[in-house]
Amino acid sequence: MSSPHVVVIGAGFGGLGVAHTLREAGIDGVTVLERSSEVGGVWRDNTYPGAACDVPTPLYSWSWAPNPEWGRRYGTQPEILAYLRRAAERDGLLGLVRTRVEVKAVEYDESRRAWRVTTGDGETLEADVVVSAVGQLSNPVVPDIPGADSFAGPAFHSARWRHDVDLAGRRVAVVGTGASAIQLVPGIVDRVAAMTVFQRSAPYVVPKPDQAYGPRHHALFRRLPWTQRAERRTVFWLSEKLNAALEGALAELEEPES
Repeated sequence: MSSPHVVVIGAGFGGLGVAHTLREAGIDGVTVLERSSEVGGVWRDNTYPGAACDVPTPLYSWSWAPNPEWGRRYGTQPEILAYLRRAAERDGLLGLVRTRVEVKAVEYDESRRAWRVTTGDGETLEADVVVSAVGQLSNPVVPDIPGADSFAGPAFHSARWRHDVDLAGRRVAVVGTGASAIQLVPGIVDRVAAMTVFQRSAPYVVPKPDQAYGPRHHALFRRLPWTQRAERRTVFWLSEKLNAALEGALAELEEPES
């Protein structure tokens, strides 16, 4: 039996991770379609000040590509993007990626028992399996705010940060208090003249025990790789316990009265 042809849509962490797993399973016919000019997904598109991950780097990394050189426990956007591209290149995944190819339609052909993938330039690819790894944080969602179209100053979404706009001495309004705002507000507050943050509902906030990884950490991880694997397992266990605690609290709040 011939190896199936698989089309993966998206070349972020998810899409490249799928491509690695499929190749490890002996499947040669893997094509990754990426609409942008480079791989990286959300970490390519989100470059706002203070952009970082809220998951510790020992866990927010591929298990097959440990990185003993992380600069911090919670990686920053430039460091995470560099890690993703470096690991993908080292593993030979970039050769599977076709960039500047946007998928417009995916249809299943019953007669051929195959998927038809139509791209933005009209090309049609046929695949036995299609894996969607498009993510959810690369397409900005801009609310319809009355009067926004008549605002004279610069306005932009955090996922399309305008680095050409100098915020020094300006009055800045931030709409929303999600994960991006929690990072970018401290990242710019000392530069602006005044800041107003508009919040619809308060998010859950837990402490972020960040720290720098110094030369001793790097030397330990290089000399004893099992210590990094142990750290990853520990972070995973603690994360699962925290998530279970939050889910339990929510379930208790939502439990109907008897």
